Amino acid sequence: MSEPVEDIYFRGTKLVIVHGRALDFLQAGIYTGANIRGVMAAGLAAELRRAAGSDIERELRAYLPLQLGRAYLTSPGNLARQGVLAIAHGVVATEPGGGASLAISIRAMLDGLGRLEEAGCRTVTIPQIGFRVANLDQEVAAGELAKVIVAHLRRKSKLTTVTIVSMHQEYLDALAAALRREIARSAVGEGNATR
Repeated sequence: MSEPVEDIYFRGTKLVIVHGRALDFLQAGIYTGANIRGVMAAGLAAELRRAAGSDIERELRAYLPLQLGRAYLTSPGNLARQGVLAIAHGVVATEPGGGASLAISIRAMLDGLGRLEEAGCRTVTIPQIGFRVANLDQEVAAGELAKVIVAHLRRKSKLTTVTIVSMHQEYLDALAAALRREIARSAVGEGNATR
């Protein structure tokens, strides 16, 4: 298990940026990408299916037809023993392992974070977004994830910890810088709003 790259704080929420695998840093809520068929056959979704059990895939498929840009909650299956309360499956692709657009990935992530909070999760683990977007620069992807996280936390979020996990150090370094920029922009924006 890796040590956190950096911890950043915003509005009482601890943002933990860590190098490694998402399953090594489980929180009460987990976000993963999904496809419109609800088949958990690739990436983190496949890892979650193996760790949590195939019932979570059946739960996800019970929501069919799934809509791009939306997130659907399932139980944690076997991961409940490790303190997981819910898994949010953000629908970003049409096929298992298929490509995604950044706009849809962002919409699905925001929806997923909201649904995890509604389910009572105060701590969440999320993977990098934009990984499946063709030709997307790591810095751009990290910047977009930073915007998603800060936008969600500005909406009176009750999250206490958000753990962002990636196997790509370049992405994590870019994310830490992007989060600091977005937090600074948010502080400036809030200062202007109160004048």
